[in-house]
Amino acid sequence: MESEDPYNIPQSLLHLELDECELGDAGAYAIGQALMQSNKTKLRLKILSLKENAISDFGAARIAKGLEYCRSLKSLNLSKNHINDSGGELFAIALKYNDDLEELDLSYNDFRWSTGAAFFEGLRYNRRLRILNLESMIPAQKDGNPIA
Repeated sequence: MESEDPYNIPQSLLHLELDECELGDAGAYAIGQALMQSNKTKLRLKILSLKENAISDFGAARIAKGLEYCRSLKSLNLSKNHINDSGGELFAIALKYNDDLEELDLSYNDFRWSTGAAFFEGLRYNRRLRILNLESMIPAQKDGNPIA
């Protein structure tokens, strides 16, 4: 008999911390896929920390998509990765669909202040987010270009 959960993640897992594990985009993609399947697999994960894993926009895109489906997740830490503007904007969009997330840490990534504005739009829909850490965004000049 084939298991419903191809990742074989225990339903009892509530906190997963994989900081500095060199997951990269391949690992982030797999985690995003598991989050997307969370309704089928009855995943009850509450806290996910993926700090310093060299995750770029590709892996971040799958995690952001998974965030739209995984309603149990309350805290997500993706600080100190390599997420750029397009990845940051996808998390802002995910906030529109996931109003259960309470903490999101995207500090020390590679997006500009203009991406931060996209989060304000997402926050119009997500009323439970208590902590949004966007520390160390790249400031922009009046013309929109990064300050050198």
